[in-house]
Amino acid sequence: MMYRARRHIPRILASLCSGQYLSLSFLKNPLFLLLPNYPILFYIIAALLLVLVSLSSPIFDKIFFLSLTFDGNHTLVTERYGLWGFTKSTRSYIKVGYAFPGYVVEGTFYTHFTKTFVLHPIGALFAALAALATIFHRALHRTLFSTMALIVTLIAWILDMIVFTVVRDLYRNRNIVADYGNGLWLTLGAFLTLLISACMARRHEATDDESRSERIGNK
Repeated sequence: MMYRARRHIPRILASLCSGQYLSLSFLKNPLFLLLPNYPILFYIIAALLLVLVSLSSPIFDKIFFLSLTFDGNHTLVTERYGLWGFTKSTRSYIKVGYAFPGYVVEGTFYTHFTKTFVLHPIGALFAALAALATIFHRALHRTLFSTMALIVTLIAWILDMIVFTVVRDLYRNRNIVADYGNGLWLTLGAFLTLLISACMARRHEATDDESRSERIGNK
């Protein structure tokens, strides 16, 4: 398994960093080239962003994925949804995999779907492991963990957008004010940070290969 990962993971990263699927022309910017060769700083930033998202509402009410505002018994009610549940006024409901209030969204489908939110702390763990592998100069492990963090974070963000876009539109169809929260953009920021770090690692490896070839040619 490790042998297959060693063969295919560099190809995946090379395709991404070459701009085949995404324009990465900013990597040639002189300011970008001044950044450290080792992308450990970006691994740490991505891990911290994902940790913040993992502590979202109802644990930390300032970070959330969806907010609702509506009139409940002549009182303005605000609900905020995060990874582990939601807050309603002053009450918190914490659970792994939760259902949205039944006045719009019904059924157990969303209960199962929201269980996929555990991908956020898993992505944070992989990003932290990539940082540790960088510290101890474990190139193969760094590539493996950073790629896993990149993939897991991308999947997590896509699932977030699907769930909360569908639920937001359902609420809006009932004239309930529903808006995206900052948790979605923090997750996207973590993914982009991991993508930049992967490209920096590829650039560093390419520079090492060129230096090694020059040394061999000078002998």
